[in-house]
Order: sequence, then C-alpha cells, then structure tokens
Amino acid sequence: MSSAARAWLEGLAARGVTVSLRGNRLELRPPSAYKLLTDDELITLRHHREDIKAIVRAGLPCVAPATPAGNAVVPTPAPAPCPYCKRACVGPEHFAYSTLHYDDPIEVQKRDAEATAVMMKQFGKPLPDWYR
Repeated sequence: MSSAARAWLEGLAARGVTVSLRGNRLELRPPSAYKLLTDDELITLRHHREDIKAIVRAGLPCVAPATPAGNAVVPTPAPAPCPYCKRACVGPEHFAYSTLHYDDPIEVQKRDAEATAVMMKQFGKPLPDWYR
C-alpha cells in the first residue's frame, strides 16, 4: 500500500469525507465530495486506485492527524461585509472606492463639495469659507 494512497485518504478525512467500497467501486460521502476534488487528488485517485481500495478493504483507520491541544487552531471569523460594498471593504486607496461607497454620507458630502466648488468657479466666485 502506497503512502500516497494513505495521504489521499487522510486528506479527505480531514475535510470530513468518508470513503467506502460498494461492490468494487469507491464511494465518497457526501456525494458532492467528488466534484470538489482538486486536480492533484484526481491524479492520485487515478494512479493509486487499487492501493486506496486495499486500504479501505482492510479497514485501516484513515484519520487526519490530530493537532496537539496546545497548538489548537482557532478559526478567525470572517469580517462583516461592508454596508456599502456588500463584501469585504476595498479600502479608500482602491480606485473604485467612491463608486462602491456611493451612498456613504462621507462620499456624498465630498461629491457635493466638489460640485459646489466647480459651480462657484464657473460663476467666478470663490467657495465660501462656511461651506468647507
């Protein structure tokens, strides 16, 4: 039995996928797991199918190695989507920030100030100090 077959089964077990035999065919559970296999995993399956079947037939435990309690990985929650971008915020340095934040009150105030400055310049008058 090859170590590649064992590593393949351990990788699937780490993602919560179980492998069993139905007759002489490999069956992945949940059924949608086959669609999510990477290209490398598909190549491993193609080249080591018989070894994988032998491991499953033997009933050897294929569980992902557990992380030690001291090094437990705590997943960090994803940041809340921006109320204006409707996704992770792009940040003010992004070229489309003002477009994505079109309804943001700060952006509205900037647009109004720019439009007023252009209008006052066309009339030949400076922008009043109280408007800045």
